[in-house]
Amino acid sequence: MSLLFSLNFHNKNYNNTLKVLFIISLIFYGNHVNKLNAPLFGTPLVSIIIPVHNKFRYTYHLLISILNININIPYEIIIADDMSNDETKIIEQYTKNIIVLHNDKKYDFLLNCNKASKFAKGKYILFLNNDSKVNYGWLNSLVSLIESDDKIGMVGSKLQEAGGIVFNDGECSNFGRYDNSDNPEYNYVKEVDYISGASILIRKSIWEKIGGFDERFIPAYYEDTDLAFQLRKNGYKVIYQPKSVLIHFEGISNGKQLNSGIKKFQEINKYKFIKKWSYELKYQESINNTFIGRDRSYNKSRILIIDRWVPNYDKDAGGRFCFLYINLFKEIGLQVTFIGHDFSKKEPYTSSLQQNGIEVLYGKKIKKNLEIWLKKNLMYFKYTEI
Repeated sequence: MSLLFSLNFHNKNYNNTLKVLFIISLIFYGNHVNKLNAPLFGTPLVSIIIPVHNKFRYTYHLLISILNININIPYEIIIADDMSNDETKIIEQYTKNIIVLHNDKKYDFLLNCNKASKFAKGKYILFLNNDSKVNYGWLNSLVSLIESDDKIGMVGSKLQEAGGIVFNDGECSNFGRYDNSDNPEYNYVKEVDYISGASILIRKSIWEKIGGFDERFIPAYYEDTDLAFQLRKNGYKVIYQPKSVLIHFEGISNGKQLNSGIKKFQEINKYKFIKKWSYELKYQESINNTFIGRDRSYNKSRILIIDRWVPNYDKDAGGRFCFLYINLFKEIGLQVTFIGHDFSKKEPYTSSLQQNGIEVLYGKKIKKNLEIWLKKNLMYFKYTEI
């Protein structure tokens, strides 16, 4: 059995409720483990690598969530077992057509991923935490985005945040953490400083070129942030895809205490990261500027467009004209924010703009607080069009 959860997981209380429900399902269905049959493809496009150490029930339910979704692209699943001592040791008995790699010694997260990636046959490698659950469109939306532009090197999902921000002092921020994930500022495709390694899709050719995760960040933490900086150094973009939605049960693998276990390396590796990227960090925004940092618009001019409503590009000439101009501004390098004066989210028009990297603001919250929003943020826009 798999549980189908709602997507509003940026809310802290809601997220805790989901975890409780999930744990109840693990207990209730603990002894009812059926064999899972994955589809078998000759040549996979995507290699899904799931690094695991124990937590068999989470891995099993993750696999259910993947297999319950109709994914119309060829993929393979690789489970990289890092010396587990629970049922993970015999996970082959519960799966079919899933590659299982059992390490002969403890590698920990970073080296386990690097080792497992050598067995990947796909054009793309997708690293996926086992303490998560995927939702409809999770993989298809990542693949369609990365294949839309050869300069996109890595794309990532909406997790407990809508992309990560790295400030010029090396501190990091999870944009949107504990907020409502349905808010419009979290739902447009955008370039980001980094994406959580819990769900990232990367071109295998680039992964091999840079040598995988940098081993100076052994055993874990900051390897995903460093990977994003490595990609940009090699001329590639790191992009956030809001249509790829996961529920991530944070802290299941390594806990939350920063002074013990593997979790303590979060602080240790932060200073390694600062030392490695000290030059690049000079060009990041200050910790007080989340508005610019959230979509890496440091060197871009921003334009704010306000019209009666989101342009209905297939309904009238005016809507078509407005739609084309909005996308033209994006093509020439402007960072575009659009507000419809009716504050409605008309579809498919809103999603079409969002998937092209346009921030569209809508809903009761922005309607009620528009004047406050303008006073706070208008200084960031070079151009306005009403």
